[in-house]
Amino acid sequence: MPLALELSGQAAASVAALREKFPALPDVARYLTSRPVRRGFLWDGFDAGIAAALVGDPSTARNHFERVLRDDPLAPWMVEAQEKARELHAIAADRDAVTAWVGRRVASCRKKLGLDPALLAIS
Repeated sequence: MPLALELSGQAAASVAALREKFPALPDVARYLTSRPVRRGFLWDGFDAGIAAALVGDPSTARNHFERVLRDDPLAPWMVEAQEKARELHAIAADRDAVTAWVGRRVASCRKKLGLDPALLAIS
């Protein structure tokens, strides 16, 4: 039990630090899209593309999704990620469509984990 309390305290401190560092979605998008390209880190481009699309920057979003699509899909999960990147690339200019896409994915993950639904505050 003392270890669980210590871990929960560390988690709470981490959440507070992240909320201070990234108070709004544009801050997250700026950070994710400004990171240097790391070969072999497919999720960097994927996450940056989603963040850019959510803040209304479809050109940057598409550039990041194209980076994901250039990776050689060495595993089935990469093929699936590229299919999602293709779908997002096509709707990148429609912020509402991207927001709905993200909402559906978050809801699905939360359901699989047995978590209650959550209202997403994407603005």
